[in-house]
Amino acid sequence: GREFKNIGQAMYDNETSNSGSLFLFLEEYIIPLARNSVSKSDWYLTESNFKARVLDVQKPVFIDFTYVNCPYCKSFTPQFKVIAEEYGNIADFYYMEWSEGTNLVQKYGIPGYPTIALFYKGKLRMKKSGAYPDEKGNEALMVGMLLPYLETGLNTTSG
Repeated sequence: GREFKNIGQAMYDNETSNSGSLFLFLEEYIIPLARNSVSKSDWYLTESNFKARVLDVQKPVFIDFTYVNCPYCKSFTPQFKVIAEEYGNIADFYYMEWSEGTNLVQKYGIPGYPTIALFYKGKLRMKKSGAYPDEKGNEALMVGMLLPYLETGLNTTSG
């Protein structure tokens, strides 16, 4: 409902402005809406599925606490998905929009957006507010958070 009203207004604005383009309109409004509708059940947490997806699992779980109007969140989200695809075999990765989890945001003391939180065996182990501007920095941060909790982790032996 509400998204379509915004899209209708954006279409009107796009058609009536000289600087608008169909490509920018698609990139800003249609593509994100399609992505969210396809992936929402797999990637997004709510207060109702939080326990089953985060607290009841035995492997590490990363959550990107995000906010739809946050510019830093918008730049971090694609990076988070790339990191999730790379490390999805050793940890689970989810998003939680603040409006879907206000009680959890308060309970776990999420200070701002984006915040990356690592849960392991039902407990919050670490959280980091903010994100690096590049994927490699965020990947290094998340791997550093993850290493202490890997049971079959990256062991080194001296010869």
